[in-house]
Amino acid sequence: MSGVRIWASRETKKITRLLIDGKDVVETKKYRIALPEFIARGGDKYPVLPFNKFGYVDADILKDFILKVKVLRAAEFAPTNYITVE
Repeated sequence: MSGVRIWASRETKKITRLLIDGKDVVETKKYRIALPEFIARGGDKYPVLPFNKFGYVDADILKDFILKVKVLRAAEFAPTNYITVE
């Protein structure tokens, strides 16, 4: 989740604070997100989101990237410090 930071309550299991690009989310503002089509369509039991498809299919982009770099190091892609549970 690039540019997103989340704080959640262990007790209530709810998000207590959400930042995007270091700024608090404004409830009345609209945000544009990018995510895999699989997830937007409800894959892995996520809620189905209404969405507009733009550009490339995510799987094709990933395939092209892997073919280009040849070697992937998991540590370089590991998510770190974007969710804090209190």
